[in-house]
Amino acid sequence: MDASENRSLLILLRGIGGDHHDFEALGVIAEIRRRDLPFDIVAPNAHYGYYKSRTLVERLYRDIIEPAQRRGYRRIWLAGFSMGGLGSLLYMRERPQDLDAVMLISPFLGRDDMIREITEAGGLGNWQAGPIEDHDWERLLWSWIKKYSESPAIYPQIYLGFGKQDQLVGDGSALLATVLNNEHVLTVDGRHDKKQWLKSFSTSWMCSRRSSVTESVTTI
Repeated sequence: MDASENRSLLILLRGIGGDHHDFEALGVIAEIRRRDLPFDIVAPNAHYGYYKSRTLVERLYRDIIEPAQRRGYRRIWLAGFSMGGLGSLLYMRERPQDLDAVMLISPFLGRDDMIREITEAGGLGNWQAGPIEDHDWERLLWSWIKKYSESPAIYPQIYLGFGKQDQLVGDGSALLATVLNNEHVLTVDGRHDKKQWLKSFSTSWMCSRRSSVTESVTTI
């Protein structure tokens, strides 16, 4: 990374399967180049172990984001795929001040029973998290998403893309979409697979181009 030439950084967070090299095979790197997006790119091997040990946010900050900030990067985006979408929100929950925007591609946001509980309550506005145990990451996450929905302007922008037939992540993405800017949400045909991820990623960039966040990035 040479921050003297490019002061915008895109961090790609992988799903639970495969590894960080998959972004090349998936075509994400080629898509970024094809669109001439003004970012340097980092794809850390942020595997499931970091989530299980609850060290993901600390390691992303200490190993990638803090050094990037010291080198002069002023605009930092996270783009998370599946489990990486969860990781992106976990980071935003703890350290929103570090980010300009977050792009979520088919994010895994919890099990069906958690999503169903919120839906049956009438949505996030009516849902009450109740007592939250330390290990209950789903309730912690959705209680924060509810907090975000009450004051979205104080947080980085969130962009969301997911497949209409994506049964693996259930209704979590659709539920999240209810509290986002409609112009920041895109759905495509497809299941929870790499073909859909690439299509969602590409389409989401088209969406983000219309936002003031990306306009500020593209003028560096």
